[in-house]
Amino acid sequence: MVKENVKVAKDYHVSYNKHFYSVPWENAGKRVEIRRSNNIVAIYHDSILLCYHQFSSREYGYTTKKEHM
Repeated sequence: MVKENVKVAKDYHVSYNKHFYSVPWENAGKRVEIRRSNNIVAIYHDSILLCYHQFSSREYGYTTKKEHM
């Protein structure tokens, strides 16, 4: 399992492995932990799962869920 600690951008996305994944907008500016296991990228704040996405190898692309907007 790969872990990273990052800050959520103002556009409510986090960067992981040259790709951007959305989190619920209320978390903009907070620090989160990204965990990758196989093909899942899971994002946690204070050890609570915020969301997860399927891993994307598309460099500099965006994966955004409408409910995060």
